[in-house]
Amino acid sequence: MTRGAFHEAGKVRRAWSWWIALRLMIVPLLAHAAEPALSEFSAPLTGCPGRGVLDTRLAQLAEPGAAPSQARVSITRTALGYHTEVTLGAEGEARQRSFDTETCEAGVEAAAIAIALGSQPIAAPSAPVASSAAAAPPTPAAAVPPPPAAPPPPASRAAPVATPAAPRSAPPNPPATAGVAVRVNAAIGFDAFALPSVAASAELGASLDWRAGYWLEARVLGALPQDAAATNGQAHFTLFGGALRGCYLAQAGGLALGPCLGVRAYRIAGQGKGVDQALSGWQLYGGPSGGALARWSLSRRVALRASLEGLIALGSRAFLVNRATVYAPGSADISGALGCDFRF
Repeated sequence: MTRGAFHEAGKVRRAWSWWIALRLMIVPLLAHAAEPALSEFSAPLTGCPGRGVLDTRLAQLAEPGAAPSQARVSITRTALGYHTEVTLGAEGEARQRSFDTETCEAGVEAAAIAIALGSQPIAAPSAPVASSAAAAPPTPAAAVPPPPAAPPPPASRAAPVATPAAPRSAPPNPPATAGVAVRVNAAIGFDAFALPSVAASAELGASLDWRAGYWLEARVLGALPQDAAATNGQAHFTLFGGALRGCYLAQAGGLALGPCLGVRAYRIAGQGKGVDQALSGWQLYGGPSGGALARWSLSRRVALRASLEGLIALGSRAFLVNRATVYAPGSADISGALGCDFRF
């Protein structure tokens, strides 16, 4: 074999050595790129799967050869369930998807599908085709170097990124003004100035809840009876009434808080005691009211609530026993309540 033949055979062996080295470096990188990258994940601590569940679903849904896609997932609790925000890509080219679901598990599943569909596929480099002459023992006349590896397709010709579609389990975002929820609420509390002393009270009502945060409530109210004494007699008092108010509640996760305006009216009745001629009478006590309402959602149907309300009385009269004043309701009243509401 001549020196020229040895030189050609050495070139063939060096070319194959470079190709094997490049393949050993590229294959692990492609395998690592097969799984979409999740950079941020936030969800409520209670009632939601952890990040490990989402990572597991991404590994199951990822397609071979998919390029890593930066993804940020944020799940928050709302009055009607859970809201999921998925952001794909860097800040300059970010694409967002949002889903409203009844359960947090459905929100995690929707996020996994959106991230998997948003991963950009790339083409793996093709293996070089060795000639039959290169596969045979080299000879001076038949030694041909293998052709160079085909370069990967340019970025401008890569397949377009698929736009992730909303999964069937996640309904589209409803309009902010659509839908009205009916709730029944019950609470116990106090009334400060309508009766001779601070009285324990209770209320029962119904609410209409618009998704935009507007509330309309109607309630019936009552307080425990009380006795009051004067210099020449006593009186027994009862209180029963109703209230109507409208509120606007701003939502922040599971907490909703906002102001309320409305009207309250009581029927305060008095009955004389310990006198020769026990007379009875009643008066209407009420006026415009204002205050605040706070709610904490325990689930899609149950929430705790607390309220504080003030009342400006439009007019009140004193109760008399033997022509002596036994009690006169105040010109203003303050009441508060703590309870819960249930959605139908």
